[in-house]
Amino acid sequence: MDFLLSLGIVILVSAGFGVFWNLILERIYYKSVLLGYLGALMVSILGGIIGFYYLTTIVNWLVIGTNINFVAVLLGASIALWVATIVNPANSR
Repeated sequence: MDFLLSLGIVILVSAGFGVFWNLILERIYYKSVLLGYLGALMVSILGGIIGFYYLTTIVNWLVIGTNINFVAVLLGASIALWVATIVNPANSR
């Protein structure tokens, strides 16, 4: 059950970060992630899960009392959202 709880927390944190990322992009930079808010939600969840599994070993010293490394989750979500922002054809100049 500990794995499912950790995965649920990672999904919630990543989803919130993805929506926040797209909100900032739209309000300040007048761009958006591929497929808008729904795309940002899906891409950030995928990036957060990948970051949770693969980047945790790299930045393991930043764990804050839980078995979830939030820095790795947000870093993975940021990388995935950055790529989704770049490949969005609506953002071309």
